[in-house]
Amino acid sequence: MMDLILKNKIKKMEEDLKLEKLRNRVLFEKLESVHTNLSEVRGQIHQDFKLVNSIFKYLVPEQIPHVTGFSFSSIYRIGSEKNGDYLDVFEHQDKLKFGFLLCSSHNPGLSALILGIMLKISKKMNKFVDSLPHELVDQIFQDILSVEGEGPLPDFLMGYVNKRTYKMHLHSRGKVRAYSQSSQGKMIRMNQLKSPLTESLEFQLYGGDRWVFLTEGFFEMAEAMGFSDDVVLDCVHNNNNDINSVHDLRNEILYNFEKKYGKESPTHDHSILILEVHEPKLRLA
Repeated sequence: MMDLILKNKIKKMEEDLKLEKLRNRVLFEKLESVHTNLSEVRGQIHQDFKLVNSIFKYLVPEQIPHVTGFSFSSIYRIGSEKNGDYLDVFEHQDKLKFGFLLCSSHNPGLSALILGIMLKISKKMNKFVDSLPHELVDQIFQDILSVEGEGPLPDFLMGYVNKRTYKMHLHSRGKVRAYSQSSQGKMIRMNQLKSPLTESLEFQLYGGDRWVFLTEGFFEMAEAMGFSDDVVLDCVHNNNNDINSVHDLRNEILYNFEKKYGKESPTHDHSILILEVHEPKLRLA
């Protein structure tokens, strides 16, 4: 009798074990299928990521247009993980004005959206011909929110320069960093450009002034290694003379960043735009 009970228990355990193996096999096949799907999705995301990078790299100008009375130096470098920087210097319909912008977004999808908005706005720039930077930036952000809803917004800086008055208007949202070297007393400083949403900041420009703009990617990658505002200000100070060009200043900032960062491949997009004012030969009324 005991042997029969024992045999039945063993048989029941064997049946349970077979059922459990079958369940495990089904579960394993499902997991394997999910893993395959995830790999395919990951591969597609990677391809989309590369496509957005390629679009941005294509659209970021390799050469800045010649603007009489000003010199520029810029660089845009692509990161392997976080992308979305964009910079440009653009001519105004009024030939005695020009504009510039730096943008840094937090994911490729937002980057692609910003590109679409910028292309749409570029087709109706006549509407904004007399606008200040904050008005145009406000339109861009409204368009972003209408599509994305509440969420992370890009770092965005836009500036206009009027060559009649040598005044610069800036509007900044987010974390684009700005540094200036004034020819009036050779003062060098970091500028807090936290402008009100409904205003553009105004600066009077003089011959010899320099403005340096950096996207946050530099600091997200290397601030923990010692790359800081003070390092950038030292670079501006070291190039604060008539011999070193804006390109020399740009290269020194990049050299100090790479020395602190210490890695071959950057993980984040990072961009520099430097503007130098030459002594105006003629001020128009």
